[in-house]
Amino acid sequence: MQLFTLYKLVYNLTIGAWRNCGEHGEDAENAWFEQHLPLADKQGLYLSILPSRRNTAYLELAHLLSRHFFNCQDLAELEDHVGIDAASAMPIIRRIVQRTSSIADELNSELHLVSRLKNSSSWRALQSEHRYWVVSQVAHHTDLSPRAKQAAILRLHELADTPAQTVQTLLLELDGYLNTQGKSQPKGTRERVQALLDKADACEGKQLWNAPLLQYRAKHLLACNDLENAEKLFRQALEAARERNYGRLRGEIARDCLAMAVANQRLIPENHEKYYREMLTGGAIQDGDVPNIEDTARWASDYFWATLYTPYADVERIAPLMRERVEESLRLLMTDDANGLRKWMTCNRSKLNSRMPTVTGDSLLMSWIKGHSLFVKSLPTMRQMHPVELKNDQDKLEVMLERWRQNIGLLAQQAPKQLNLADFKKQTPLMLMTEAGDCALVRLMLQAGADPEMQDYQGMTPLHSAIKSHVDGCVDALLDHPCRLDKLTVDGQSALHTAAWNANLHATRRLLQLAPALAWQRNNQGMTPLERVEYLINTPGALAHLATELKRQGRRCATKDELLQVVDVLEQAAPSAN
Repeated sequence: MQLFTLYKLVYNLTIGAWRNCGEHGEDAENAWFEQHLPLADKQGLYLSILPSRRNTAYLELAHLLSRHFFNCQDLAELEDHVGIDAASAMPIIRRIVQRTSSIADELNSELHLVSRLKNSSSWRALQSEHRYWVVSQVAHHTDLSPRAKQAAILRLHELADTPAQTVQTLLLELDGYLNTQGKSQPKGTRERVQALLDKADACEGKQLWNAPLLQYRAKHLLACNDLENAEKLFRQALEAARERNYGRLRGEIARDCLAMAVANQRLIPENHEKYYREMLTGGAIQDGDVPNIEDTARWASDYFWATLYTPYADVERIAPLMRERVEESLRLLMTDDANGLRKWMTCNRSKLNSRMPTVTGDSLLMSWIKGHSLFVKSLPTMRQMHPVELKNDQDKLEVMLERWRQNIGLLAQQAPKQLNLADFKKQTPLMLMTEAGDCALVRLMLQAGADPEMQDYQGMTPLHSAIKSHVDGCVDALLDHPCRLDKLTVDGQSALHTAAWNANLHATRRLLQLAPALAWQRNNQGMTPLERVEYLINTPGALAHLATELKRQGRRCATKDELLQVVDVLEQAAPSAN
């Protein structure tokens, strides 16, 4: 009945806000709705639905709920929140007033105690406070000195009167050891952490805090360089967090699981997406535009090596496997020692035939191509930024980039198996070369055994990429090889669809000559290449949206006049295709 009454009140107020203020917009509706909520409950029961507190209420409510459940007794009866008449409402109002007063008093005591800890004896200040909750909140303050925080933890050990409070205090102490960089750890940290974990494990209150305990035990093993068992414990911690929710901690544990999974391994979306989704729901991904799983995995790998992996001071730090594999190759790549590079390739042929242990799952060839592409794209900006007197340095950079490009071709010939090793987006070296419009390397790769039929995660083939590059030689290299023309993207776009909306006249004419039936192929929207182009011409908003998206990718959108030329070619081909 309590839940029904609450639902009825909120529903009626929502309808009332729409009836009274609907014509004035959403802000007016929100203001009316909030104004008519019971005043006594705005800082408690209805906090999570206050429009004015949309961005902060979830944290405030989490704090209030944590405090409420901290004081709850086992098997206690559920409280009433709505009275059915004046007599039943008065006890509820008095309880709300009493709790509000108590919370205000605790907050004042907390702030006063933090101030004293900064300016006087920590021991003396803490002995004046006898409430476990207040001291526990003080211990969480990030601006306290390590000595003051340690004093607060010692005071919590004195005040803890339940097994759950004992474990909570041990967790605070473990946080101080395991969430700091190795250089800041005192001598004997490993032994102290092990003792705290054993003590918590033997405590009756451990079940309530099972997820964070497993997380800290995993961090302890990680700091001992036991990566395999640490990863297992992180996964167990996530399962334990699912059982009791744990709010934000659940997202943080999922973050640690993903970081462990991709630290020395490529992202496998079908295996690792569960961690990504838990991070989203648990608030472990920063506010703003939600990054995709690929970008999140890259961040997680950096987070592992920069933050999560913090070995104890007496434990040798492990280097990323990728560093061991590519350091020498990068040194040779930047020099003019072709013979030395060939010799290195011969000695490391077995390593070259597999992907590197990185998030992107690149082969060495892919990493060289991506690095080269990044530098090439930055050259125009560098020319604008650097004064004329640095022109010699720019010339040297361009010479180095050409040598880099030649070495990419050498590696493709020396280790042809790399040509068909796709990265985590299922992109191949041939796709990247056709997109870059490098005809010479495209032909070299095809001759060395690159598969022109492979498709990336969007279903794109090297031919689709070549058409987008608007380099006729790349299109011809693939069509003359030859390659299959019936490959479709995930949204049903044939190569002719891509040629048409990109206004690539050369590709359009060649495809119509080789496979005229493509003119009648329909994509997932039910459009032929001609209908797709006509839709863009006749729908300015769609063409503008496409132009914005292509600009974001660093590409130019076809103009209306260019699209009209494609229409002429497609219309002439239609009768013969029929």
